Amino acid sequence: TRLPQTLVLRCALTKYLRHKVPRIVYLDDETELLEVFVDCFELPGFIIETYSDPQKAIAAIRRNRPDLVVLDYRLPGTTGDEVALA
Repeated sequence: TRLPQTLVLRCALTKYLRHKVPRIVYLDDETELLEVFVDCFELPGFIIETYSDPQKAIAAIRRNRPDLVVLDYRLPGTTGDEVALA
């Protein structure tokens, strides 16, 4: 049987981070997808931050580096690649 994606993500991050609370940043300009992401991946002991504005996401990432960043590729005025390089 296959493990649910949320369980796989939790196991991988927990093993990698040991005693740290994992922080995940998700950037997507479609707010409905932000809500779905939170519904699917919000787990006890995880910090999930979602952004629909690329500049706000970049500022948050620079302020406090997350453990995982999930980016939409097509964003208004930029791409996920450009955000990753910022």
